Amino acid sequence: MKKLGKIGQINVWANKRLKIIYESEGIMTCELGFRGCTKDYALSFCHKERREAYRSNLSLLGAFEETLLGCLNCHTILDDRSQTTEAEKNDIFKRLRK
Repeated sequence: MKKLGKIGQINVWANKRLKIIYESEGIMTCELGFRGCTKDYALSFCHKERREAYRSNLSLLGAFEETLLGCLNCHTILDDRSQTTEAEKNDIFKRLRK
């Protein structure tokens, strides 16, 4: 079994924490709904910032306000700067995390 470093351990913790939060919020499917959305297949947590931005405060990796639940397709579109600008991404987070 591969040994996890500090970041890997924090990611495991953050994902477990987020899963509990999202279930308690009743969010079980993709929140984004972009073209090609698979709704409830291959879900993961989309972060507002790039991972490097959380190095100074790793606990934010597990913060509800810093994440959205997205299918693989929508997560890719959200993170791809050629498809979604930073301003659009910020607007999406503002709308979904009031």
